[in-house]
Amino acid sequence: MERVSAAWPQTEFIVLRPDVRVLDQTRPNPLSTHAAVPAFLTTLQGMRHRLADEDTWPLLSKHLLVPGHH
Repeated sequence: MERVSAAWPQTEFIVLRPDVRVLDQTRPNPLSTHAAVPAFLTTLQGMRHRLADEDTWPLLSKHLLVPGHH
């Protein structure tokens, strides 16, 4: 991110990381096939909340082309 910021100072970043619920589901083996679907569904839920967050959505919406919205 530092290299990108140095080259393009106007760049905005959103960092998405798995939350503790996903980490709990995938421990001790993150490659477990038994944990894959539950972890994926939990990831989707977490990302939905993170992307809709009041600090995140305004940044995203500047860059998204949503039909009917300007």
